[in-house]
Amino acid sequence: MVRNAGVSAEQVCPERESAPAATALPFVLYLENNTANLFLMEVVLRQNGALEMIAARSLEQALAVLDTGSPRAAIADLHLPGMGGMTGLRRLRSHPAMTGSALIALSTDADPALERAARQAGCDAFMTEPLDLERLTALFHSLVTAAQRTRDAVA
Repeated sequence: MVRNAGVSAEQVCPERESAPAATALPFVLYLENNTANLFLMEVVLRQNGALEMIAARSLEQALAVLDTGSPRAAIADLHLPGMGGMTGLRRLRSHPAMTGSALIALSTDADPALERAARQAGCDAFMTEPLDLERLTALFHSLVTAAQRTRDAVA
């Protein structure tokens, strides 16, 4: 299921009905403004544990979502308008709701210096687009499992 921060489900997925206001499912926060990528990520997440995906189309929307709860993971497109690259990643990582949550950066730029900068900004992983779905699935599973162990140890 996809919930959208700041926009209705119809704006992102016109053929879908609006999602309920609240859910008991753990969620993944996905910062993305490309509708095709939103659909793809929803499929990947659904195949890997029925996690709910909350889509944010801006850093501000993502921070507002984090004010309401802690995701299992946040996946952030570095080229999202208003993201601010590494500054945006640092803002996400430093939010209290991200304690124990995985942070994955996505970029169309495969520059190793960008990957190093993303990791220094607090990312647990860096992937280039177009996405390798097998690698994404394996990475997502390992990071979310590790994040859950961290949360359990803190609780």
